[in-house]
Amino acid sequence: MLQTIIIDDEELSCARLERLLAATNKVEIAGVFSLPQQLLELLQQGENNNGLNQVNVAFVDIEMPGLNGLQLVQCLKQKIPQVEVVFVTGYRDYAVEAFEVEALDYVLKPFTKLDVERVLRKITDKINLQSAKLKYATPELIECPLRVRTLGSFIVLSGYSPTKAVKFPTAKVEELFAYLLVQEGKPVGKWELCELLWSDMPPKNAKSNLYTSIYRMKKTIESEKLPFQISSDQHSCYLEFDLTQQLVDYQQLNSFVKTDATVNEQTLTSFETMEALFEGSLFSDRYYLWDAGLREQINENYQILADKLLHYYISKGEDTQTIRLLKKKIRWFPHEERYYRLLVDIYAKLNDRASIVKLLRQYEKTMVEELDLLPSEVMIQLFIKYVYK
Repeated sequence: MLQTIIIDDEELSCARLERLLAATNKVEIAGVFSLPQQLLELLQQGENNNGLNQVNVAFVDIEMPGLNGLQLVQCLKQKIPQVEVVFVTGYRDYAVEAFEVEALDYVLKPFTKLDVERVLRKITDKINLQSAKLKYATPELIECPLRVRTLGSFIVLSGYSPTKAVKFPTAKVEELFAYLLVQEGKPVGKWELCELLWSDMPPKNAKSNLYTSIYRMKKTIESEKLPFQISSDQHSCYLEFDLTQQLVDYQQLNSFVKTDATVNEQTLTSFETMEALFEGSLFSDRYYLWDAGLREQINENYQILADKLLHYYISKGEDTQTIRLLKKKIRWFPHEERYYRLLVDIYAKLNDRASIVKLLRQYEKTMVEELDLLPSEVMIQLFIKYVYK
């Protein structure tokens, strides 16, 4: 979810943009400011700035009293280098100046739902591309002919380029590759594959589809220069590759957790690198029916790793990192009540009552309304203290 701030001195325009962004369910509003100076003063507070240094997107009006939007963005880029800027204005004359300060986009008032969706799509595409370059364009990984991303999205990178995704000829060929990949070199019976992927077809047709898919997979592996080889005999087939290279993200995560390392100044970077690999459950954008067992195991390993990192952040008083990680854990594991309680404690320490109320309302919607779970006595007392008081 994109972390977003809005800076606009026009109250009606600001409220409309906030409603349109909230309706997309792709954005979390980290702050709304009517004056640029309010934002700059908060950014000066360092770690006590309510996580503003983690913001992805800033929607900025250009015509504002005092410091205008163009001047504000120059300051903003120094404080939050990764932020993408979208100017919202009623004047076309500022288009050139807007792009001179490297704004991502420029939206004229009154903006529409389509304007907002277009901008968010553009921002998401750019962030995903930057993420891919950051992860795959390091010297170590460029030397490797492949990296497979399975946590959140399923992406196989070509042997030609560390940022070029392989396009499989059909969804079934891709799923066959995914299934054989997680078997990690173990032979799989051909009739098992037929039942798994083509259970709605007569056996003869299913077998024909399997052989066609194996052939097309071989051609894809060859054409993309992938370090895999698919081997088969009369009864089974399997995917051969060097497991020691650990070019698959979930394998890296599982192997790291098995070391049972502790978090300290020397291992912190490794822990943060491994934690960042988790962008969602295994193949969560594909909805495969056969990956539940492995998905649960990977989720458990991620929880072990992230909990160690979380305890380290809390012990060091790193509130910004603690809040970031707790929000991520709540997003992917919304049924875990303990993360809500920990985040309430952090917000209480920062005297941020508004964030506590917002979090408890989120808990109420997720746990009670969507999951139909009863809140614990501890959570009931928190509601009484912060929401119903």
